[in-house]
Amino acid sequence: MLDNRGTLNLQGDVGLVNVAYGGTVLNSGLLAKTAGGGESNLASISLTNTGTITVQAGTLRLPSNFTNDGVLMGSGTLAAAQIINLGTIAAGAALASPTGTLTLASNLLQGSGSTLQIGLLDAATHGLLVVQGNAMLDGTLALQCGGTCSFAAGTDILVLDATGSLSGSFAHVTLAGFGSGAFDVVYDTANSDVFLHVTQDVLAAVPEPETYALWLGGLGAIGLLMRRRQGV
Repeated sequence: MLDNRGTLNLQGDVGLVNVAYGGTVLNSGLLAKTAGGGESNLASISLTNTGTITVQAGTLRLPSNFTNDGVLMGSGTLAAAQIINLGTIAAGAALASPTGTLTLASNLLQGSGSTLQIGLLDAATHGLLVVQGNAMLDGTLALQCGGTCSFAAGTDILVLDATGSLSGSFAHVTLAGFGSGAFDVVYDTANSDVFLHVTQDVLAAVPEPETYALWLGGLGAIGLLMRRRQGV
């Protein structure tokens, strides 16, 4: 068994097989794939995540029916037959970037206590979750302004795109860093898309120093851990 409380960085298309002969990984730290355009395969192990798993390059294959209790994030692909999210999925929130596309090559089931976090900058720069399967939604959609955010009324912003069916809805929507304006969450079940419709001009508030520092500090800490692991 491997009990990772620090940083485990897969710097290439490598996987984990028969870890310590027990085939079990407990991740309460950071498990990252930061290099390699191919696949790192974790499907043959028993993986429990209460920390953070981030994929920044290629594909990270998880166990077939994977339950996430921590954070899944990045701008690459996470693959499994099904991902049951009881924690947080942060689309594109890799290191210091609040935006980008995270792809799930799986079906997705969002639990009632789960969160999908989407970073927003402008109509062309924002987080997007692509689900290559069916998506069943619940929990909270957390919208985070990642800078000087402004959106004109009438703008539509795609935040989730599924290739299979789309069902359910987010029970709650939260805003962080926005001073005024409003979004309607639109569920286009015919095309299996979720997008934000801007109902009035949206302006970003200047974040409170403590709140902004906390948000960036958390992402920066991940980067520091990874650099230490790489010996930078």
